[in-house]
Amino acid sequence: MEQLEVMCAQGLIAKDKSGTSDPYVTVQVSKVKKRTRTMPQELNPVWNEKFHFECHNSSDRIKVRVWDEDNDLKSKLRQKLTRESDDFLGQTIIEVRTLSGEMDVWYNLEKRTDKSAVSGAIRLHISVEIKGEEKVAPYHVQYTCLHENLFHYLCEENCGIVKLPSAKGDDAWKIYFDDPPEEIVDEFAMRFGVESIFQAMTHFHCMSTKYLCPGVPAVMSTLLANINAYYAHTTASSAVSASDRFSASNFGKEKFVKLLDQLHNSLRIDLSMYRNNFPASSQEKLMDLKSTVDLLTSITFFRMKVDPNEPKRDPDDHGPKLDSVDFWHKLIALIVSVIEEDKNSYGLVLNQFPQELNIGQLSAATMWGLFAVDMKYALEEHEQHRLCKSSAYMNLHFKVKWLYTNYVKEVPPYKGAVPEYPAWFEPFVMQWLNENDDVSLEYLHGAIKRDKQDNFQKSSEHALFSNSVVDVFTQLTQCFDVVSKLECPDPEIWKRYMRRFAKTIVKVLIAYADIVKKEFPEHVSDERIACILMNNVQQLRVQLEKMFESMGGEKLEEDAANILKELQQSLNSVLDDLAIIFADSLEHRITVSVKELGDLLVNVKASPANQTAAAQKNAVAMEADEVLRPLMDLLDGSLTLYAQSCEKTVLKRLLKELWKIVMRILEKTIVLPPMTDRTLMFKNLTDNAKNLAANAKIEDMGRLFKNSMSGKQDVKGAISGVMDISKECAVLDVALDTIKQYFHAGGNGLKKAFLEKSPELQSLRYALSLYTQTTDTLIKTFITSQINEEIKIEIKMMHICNEYQKYHSSHTAGRSSLRPLEST
Repeated sequence: MEQLEVMCAQGLIAKDKSGTSDPYVTVQVSKVKKRTRTMPQELNPVWNEKFHFECHNSSDRIKVRVWDEDNDLKSKLRQKLTRESDDFLGQTIIEVRTLSGEMDVWYNLEKRTDKSAVSGAIRLHISVEIKGEEKVAPYHVQYTCLHENLFHYLCEENCGIVKLPSAKGDDAWKIYFDDPPEEIVDEFAMRFGVESIFQAMTHFHCMSTKYLCPGVPAVMSTLLANINAYYAHTTASSAVSASDRFSASNFGKEKFVKLLDQLHNSLRIDLSMYRNNFPASSQEKLMDLKSTVDLLTSITFFRMKVDPNEPKRDPDDHGPKLDSVDFWHKLIALIVSVIEEDKNSYGLVLNQFPQELNIGQLSAATMWGLFAVDMKYALEEHEQHRLCKSSAYMNLHFKVKWLYTNYVKEVPPYKGAVPEYPAWFEPFVMQWLNENDDVSLEYLHGAIKRDKQDNFQKSSEHALFSNSVVDVFTQLTQCFDVVSKLECPDPEIWKRYMRRFAKTIVKVLIAYADIVKKEFPEHVSDERIACILMNNVQQLRVQLEKMFESMGGEKLEEDAANILKELQQSLNSVLDDLAIIFADSLEHRITVSVKELGDLLVNVKASPANQTAAAQKNAVAMEADEVLRPLMDLLDGSLTLYAQSCEKTVLKRLLKELWKIVMRILEKTIVLPPMTDRTLMFKNLTDNAKNLAANAKIEDMGRLFKNSMSGKQDVKGAISGVMDISKECAVLDVALDTIKQYFHAGGNGLKKAFLEKSPELQSLRYALSLYTQTTDTLIKTFITSQINEEIKIEIKMMHICNEYQKYHSSHTAGRSSLRPLEST
């Protein structure tokens, strides 16, 4: 049983006028004939078609023929005369007895008659399975094992030295051993169809393991020259190149090329130490030295003719271009290879002097000096045109930095000096940073858009800010990492980079803050989103501080540091503004709660005259708790939510603004109510004071006070009314202490010093003190005399009005001079 796969062919002869052929293959075993499909207009066709045959006789032959398919009139006429309508391109006939196991073999196409014009080779993959027998290795593999074992056995018998045959003549290179080993390998090759060129390449491989033995370099040089001649000789058609013929080698193109590369490197190293390997005292070794050089030359010629591995040069590619920097990458790679070669190969040979010569450092210094001049002028020209992308210049910058750091930095005269190359690339780094501004802003808008689509989802389970902050600083951090990896050794240029990058940070973060501030009023109704937006601005401040430390912290260049500090202050102001906007949105709800507080305060009754001081104090505390209930219910619900949703710094800012609002509303609604609200007696007194402040006649105050006392049975009733006011003031004073403790929150909220010194609380306490002072004076007046009641009251009211007028003037001026408190 045989499976034959027709894989491909190379270098077929052209039969058509178009300079090509339309090849197909026929395979015939005994009387069974099969064919492949036709590959139109192809001289290197690929078929990859499999056929199965039954062979019953070892004398059978496999006939593989390649044809050029024709359909013209001439071909039809030929068919009538010769029974063949197509042109013959070549054939190979394989003896079945020479096949075994699995084989992947190139066969040269041969002529059918002397008049045939044939060229090229065909590749076949043959798998033979003989019933009742085990699978064996292909014959080419068997030959390789046979040849190698014979070679190494004979070397061991000769004390490790290669025993060279004594054959002479033109075909002496085909004689590898003395008899009888030579007869053995030749008989095997002839019987099983192993090509003579395969034998030669196998022997060359064996000899390469002993190339330092006497006489071997000369034999190897001759052998390689003949292998070269075999593949490079002219054929019947120019379509078949030496490289194509070499690719069809059964030895394996890659295997032989790798062998030559390894041998070439080994020979160069040995030649670099020629004094040791080829001493002048030995004439035989000197001849081997000459043969080794010849062998190197043969390898070079083989590469040029048979294996031209150098890529074809673009005729337009003559050097550096303004629209590309690829040339400089290639040049740097070449420079590195030269320095490495000088350091690792030639350095070992030349450093044999009393004073060691470091050829590696000398090579690096020389190459860098020449490269620096060319690179500098080239980049100056690029700066004028800027035809390449900034990223291309940045990549070249990294490559130049790598070259300098690894090969030049520690070499005299550059050791310890500030290199020049950062100045060459500074314009292009600045260009990249300028372009990064637009990229970062575009990334910012995309991040905020995604935030809105996700309904401002938190970036993680424990975070209080959304993903947009993380995205924005990820982009900025990546930009900073790129600049940092430049490792700029010039401190002045590095300062300029940091100043420019600081401006990028300002542009991006201010844009973010402006967007949040503009859209914040739309989100204050949703307290969760409002808290997240304020947390985002606070997180900008936190991440900015980290970025500041990454850029050098206190060691950062002064201008860049000032830019970032001003940005921090701007973000701080934005956060204050957001806290004010959010707190103002709660003012209406607080006002409603305070009005309910006022209604409850009206119903507070004076304490019985016989009640003890302790009992009075407890009663006042209970009344204060009851009066505060509407306000505390509101604050407790809201502040609990804010404590869970806001970062600590944001929460304190909110508490400050809410404290100010609560104090102002208490003063405005309870202590100094509008003119239309006259539910309490001390409110009437306030109204009278306001009238006086509005330039009312002092004589009217007595009348107003008497009107407020109208309906009272006697002085005792009037005093009872005054006592109610005193009780209400006491309750309100206790309530203020309770509110103050609530905002302090056991040290987790606002500081006591801030609460006590806040202008809003001081203003409220001063207004309450007027009512307390008025009540005491009135009581003393009623006890002293009832006869001059009206006169006393008028005098007292004048005193109240004067005091309030002073207070009103100072209070108004005090409010206009208030300044927002700094963050604590």
